[in-house]
Amino acid sequence: MEKNAAEMASHTHYMRPLDGIRAFACMVVICSHIATILKLLPLEWTAHIGSFGVIVFFCLSGFLMSSLYMEERFNFDSMAKYAISRASRIAPAYWIAIVFAWAFYLFIPYFHYQMTPYMMLRSFLFGGNQGVFWSLPPEIQFYVFFLALWFAWDRFRKGSYIWLIVMALACIVFVGTREMWGGLTLPSKLHIFLFGFLAAFLPRIEKIKLVLHSRITQVLITAAAVLYGSFVPTMHTVYHDLLFPLLVSLSIASLSVSTIITRPLETATMSLIGAASFSIYLFHDPILFAMHDLGAFAHMPDTLSIAIMCVVSLLFPLMFYFWAEKRLNKSTKKLGFSCVDYIKRRWPKITF
Repeated sequence: MEKNAAEMASHTHYMRPLDGIRAFACMVVICSHIATILKLLPLEWTAHIGSFGVIVFFCLSGFLMSSLYMEERFNFDSMAKYAISRASRIAPAYWIAIVFAWAFYLFIPYFHYQMTPYMMLRSFLFGGNQGVFWSLPPEIQFYVFFLALWFAWDRFRKGSYIWLIVMALACIVFVGTREMWGGLTLPSKLHIFLFGFLAAFLPRIEKIKLVLHSRITQVLITAAAVLYGSFVPTMHTVYHDLLFPLLVSLSIASLSVSTIITRPLETATMSLIGAASFSIYLFHDPILFAMHDLGAFAHMPDTLSIAIMCVVSLLFPLMFYFWAEKRLNKSTKKLGFSCVDYIKRRWPKITF
């Protein structure tokens, strides 16, 4: 298996506006955390704003996984490429962020992130619930669940319907019981990923694609998603609501093709923030809370505090992205493909 081939496959599916959507979601989350720390708005408002950004991230994950892999055959090589790409993208930066938050916890009394030994272990195993880390468990669970969706679709393309029916029934059961599950479990958030996953199939239908990618559709669907998400779901229902992630996913599918409407999403700044959004998401919150818990904003006017917090939220994560995340991603991916090549040589019969 060649690393370059995997990289080429991902680039063939590159949709430039999606980096801008990712950047938008990231900035929404940052704004919600700044408002929470400085108590600029009622807590239920800031939590609602942050949920908006997280749901966009979840829908994007489903959309991208479907776009990148559902046209590929489900075999050992494609599975290995998928697992290595996801692991190298998530694990190194996430584990470093956990250690980063733990260092703050050791030296700052009453730090917002309670990184006890038990919570450290949970977090390293992708089960933590402190601060922004809570969103990683459902994401990782979806990556595993996606393999079953991919397998079922591949069998369907080969003429077997049974696995697709089984997966459809499983999805219906999980979505129907979503309010009964804990917030860190996949079934409680599966509908959000699924809408993104299913929306990626729409542009493959030519008649739908022509309508979906028109400028008027891009404006109308995106406006509907923003308005509905802003006024209808409450803080307590937003993650269980069905219509909001549906509208967000349709908006992502519509905006995935460049038009004059998507140009604001395709600027160099938005592309940069979107590319570094994972580092920004992981690091900005513990940094802001550390500064707050040390009293950095105690005697500042809110306008100055907001300006400093915005700069800090982007500056260190961007430095980490360029100096660490990209290099770790590349080296981890290289190591992963080397291990796969060794396994294939050592046990050639396990491939399928």
